[in-house]
Amino acid sequence: MFTSEDIILLVLAMLAVIVTSEVLSRKGAAWGLVARRDLAAGKRIPTAGGLGFVPGLIGVLLLAGIGSGDWTWFGAAGATFLLAVLGLIDDAIDLPPAVKLAVEIAICAPVAWLMFGPDEAGKVLLYLLLLVGTINVVNFSDNMDGLAVVLAGTTAVGACICAALRGDANLVMIAGVAVAICAAFFVHNRPPARVHMGDTGSTSLGFTLGLVLAKLLTGDRHAPMGTMAAAVGLLLGVMLLDGAQVIAARAIIRRPIMPGDRRHLSHRWLTSVLDPGKVLLRLWLPHVVFVAAGVLVFGQPQLWVLVGVPMLMTGVVLVHLLWKVPGDEYPKGPPPATAAG
Repeated sequence: MFTSEDIILLVLAMLAVIVTSEVLSRKGAAWGLVARRDLAAGKRIPTAGGLGFVPGLIGVLLLAGIGSGDWTWFGAAGATFLLAVLGLIDDAIDLPPAVKLAVEIAICAPVAWLMFGPDEAGKVLLYLLLLVGTINVVNFSDNMDGLAVVLAGTTAVGACICAALRGDANLVMIAGVAVAICAAFFVHNRPPARVHMGDTGSTSLGFTLGLVLAKLLTGDRHAPMGTMAAAVGLLLGVMLLDGAQVIAARAIIRRPIMPGDRRHLSHRWLTSVLDPGKVLLRLWLPHVVFVAAGVLVFGQPQLWVLVGVPMLMTGVVLVHLLWKVPGDEYPKGPPPATAAG
């Protein structure tokens, strides 16, 4: 299904990620692109590696718009750029979470409107919820070296297969570029990471994944909306599971939901395992199972109860076991002093 032009775009998208990540890994700390919580913990790992995602993601969306004449893709390309700018600002100055969320909604709303128009308010709201929700579950999962890019890349693989089952060449290509970007970035982001994607990457990548999933959910359906929603939830897998449990954990202790902490599944597992590579593998394997189940439900909707219920139970058991390890806050206060000279 990939043409020669598609292959060229995939290669260019990967090169953009590799070059940008290499430059940031060498110069990012000197430019001040280091998360404050990393500084407080005595680390100087550059963030904003997601800058390298932007050319490929915008490029493939523009090509989809040119090829189809659908203005939704052009709007999505503009939204990707604006979200990347928002993420870069957040990486630099740590925007208040409520402000960031409000801007995300304002940027995504026109894309949802372009898809359905003013006469389909319910679908516009559903689409908007999925777009903003996917941005934030990807952002939530960016809490350990390599984790977000591996989980998001696996979800993109599943979305690509679903798009191929539907025969939608545009969605196949968009998801394929997301897979290529994640694979290229993992070279620099695998434990121990040399650069983080930051909010620059999580917002743009999360939006693109949300766009593909929303198109799969609301396109020409061969099954009820509820069944397709179950498939989309399974495709988000461990990212959605972790997002739900960390929101619940923060709500239980009456802590603000959006600011980060160490109550994610990865943090709980790191407390006992200590090896980030092993934790990454232990979270990726169940995610692969969830994504495979999502593809199965998408292709065979009549199996959604048979597949979805065991997957939900598996997720509940995983969270229950890991909740035995208490969460914690990120280090606070000024960064450790360094020797002069």
